[in-house]
Amino acid sequence: MQQRIEWRRAKVMKLLTKGESNQSEIALILQVDKSFVCMDIAYLRQQAKTNIKRYIDERLPEEYEKCLVRLNAIFTDSVYMYCLMRDIISSWRNNKEVSCMLPCNSYYLNYLITCCYCLLHFMMKIIKST
Repeated sequence: MQQRIEWRRAKVMKLLTKGESNQSEIALILQVDKSFVCMDIAYLRQQAKTNIKRYIDERLPEEYEKCLVRLNAIFTDSVYMYCLMRDIISSWRNNKEVSCMLPCNSYYLNYLITCCYCLLHFMMKIIKST
């Protein structure tokens, strides 16, 4: 008996996810009384509420903390890269021996600038969205 109920609920859920919202149509497709479909939908809604509450209470705080730690690490890395680039550019401008190597190192410098910009841009998008 319980297996039939679970089977019916699974079929009701499948039909709902496919866009079928008319309970009479679902009952007709499954060849059951409409009252069973109504009870199944109520049960499925209650299960969804329970599942999302459990997720919010148990998983979401941990995921939020991991996200904050990672954002802090990205920020720290991007500040480090910015300072490193600033020092490299400054030393290139002040050192005539190194400045003659500038064309050779321009690809590396462009790479550093691009990485730093991408990290900062990514962080700004995340910060603006929170």
